[in-house]
Amino acid sequence: MIIFILLNISCRKNDLIEPADDYVPPLPPIKLEVYSAFDGQVGLSWRKNMEPDIEGYLVYRSINDTSDFTYITFTINNYYIDGNLEYDSTYYYRIAAKDFDGNISGFSDMVSAKPVNIFPPYNPVYLYVYARNNSGNPEIEVSWSPAYDNDISHYEIYRSAVVNYTLQDQYLLLKSADNYFLDTNNIELLKKYYYRIVSVDKGGLKSSGTEPVSDYALNVPELLYPGNNTTINKIDEFIFRAASAPASYELIIQTSEHEGVIHNVPIFDAEPDSVYALKADNLYLNPYIKYYWKIAAYTKDRKPNSVSKTFSFFYNPGQN
Repeated sequence: MIIFILLNISCRKNDLIEPADDYVPPLPPIKLEVYSAFDGQVGLSWRKNMEPDIEGYLVYRSINDTSDFTYITFTINNYYIDGNLEYDSTYYYRIAAKDFDGNISGFSDMVSAKPVNIFPPYNPVYLYVYARNNSGNPEIEVSWSPAYDNDISHYEIYRSAVVNYTLQDQYLLLKSADNYFLDTNNIELLKKYYYRIVSVDKGGLKSSGTEPVSDYALNVPELLYPGNNTTINKIDEFIFRAASAPASYELIIQTSEHEGVIHNVPIFDAEPDSVYALKADNLYLNPYIKYYWKIAAYTKDRKPNSVSKTFSFFYNPGQN
């Protein structure tokens, strides 16, 4: 009997602590403020609700009207930055709190702001310039990370053959909304080109322009030994003529013309236009196989600027 009573009490106790649904909405958020409003963005902040079960806040906006509010976002923070706005429009805001049971408070007080255009935008960052000799057609890849501003309209791309130049129309290549450009406009081999990028906002204000970044497209290294379609009886050296401007190089040996790389040997001390002999005594190649070799030239990173023709040779160590 005592065991039955204890079990019965235990079951009733579990029933009592089972959580009930909460149908009570939270209080409306207070202290909604505009802490910044310029250059096409509005910054909002408010005091966090004190209820322990607040999931987050719903942000509502009306444009040039105090009554036509629409939902724009949900945030778990007590601040929000609204961007990509028009400079000459007035934006009205209200927010509501939401708890984990889905209950939504009434609206907060209303605030308004006009994000007029005041400051010029920031420069783009991480400007990268990479030249390459694409089968005799030199081209230069120009890319950058966008400026941090919310109101960017486009970018101006400038190019000059001298490092110190002012941002004048004579150096302006084009205007682009993208942050990538492939320059094929009268690129000369071995000529260094300096690029600068300017951010332009929707109001026409411009950044000061990035620092110049440069590169040049190399002529192609010339393979000298082993000759194309030849047979050799020992692996002692690979000889090539370097490009006509400073570069680093890489010997590439493959088992087929387009793939199957088995050796990559970096070369850092080949002078421009010099004949360079790479000692290859320590390179092992299986005998009686046809191999393919080429030289890649680099001016930066590990992306080839130019690549030689591909030559083949047959390795026959038994032939004198």
